[in-house]
Amino acid sequence: ALWEARCAALSEERVQLEANTTELEGVIHENEISANEAITQWETRCATLNERIEDLELQLASNEKDIAVAELESEMRSLTANLEANRVEKEKTQAHLKETKDLLTSRVSEWDE
Repeated sequence: ALWEARCAALSEERVQLEANTTELEGVIHENEISANEAITQWETRCATLNERIEDLELQLASNEKDIAVAELESEMRSLTANLEANRVEKEKTQAHLKETKDLLTSRVSEWDE
């Protein structure tokens, strides 16, 4: 009788352990599903952020190019202005040299007379 009572108690304990195991397996399964959903959401968010980073890098590169182009255009305008100023100065110098040459030629002609 003692043995049968012990066997019945162990059998009952086994049923309870199996029920607990089944319940824990259900909880583990639910946690795995939740974890997988969280991982999927995290991966999606990471992909979105990576795309945004790439967009910002392209925008930054484009802005840097725009700035470089603007700087080059400004430098080109400055060089063009300097070139024009030098051209004007050259024309003035040539005109002055021609006047000086004409004056000298006139003086030499006077001396020859």
